[in-house]
Amino acid sequence: MWTDMAKIADDPVEATARSPGERKTKRKAAKFVIILIAGVALAFFFLYLCIIVWAAFGSH
Repeated sequence: MWTDMAKIADDPVEATARSPGERKTKRKAAKFVIILIAGVALAFFFLYLCIIVWAAFGSH
């Protein structure tokens, strides 16, 4: 994997082929995916917390 990245960095044609705009959209997509995963994880955490609270206090 690292050798492929080094080859791309050494090859000037490969380096200039990818536009900065394309890189920005990829970074934005990656950020969106991370936020989405974090949001889902947070939702499950709160759901889990609610179940624990309900089991501890609500079922008596």
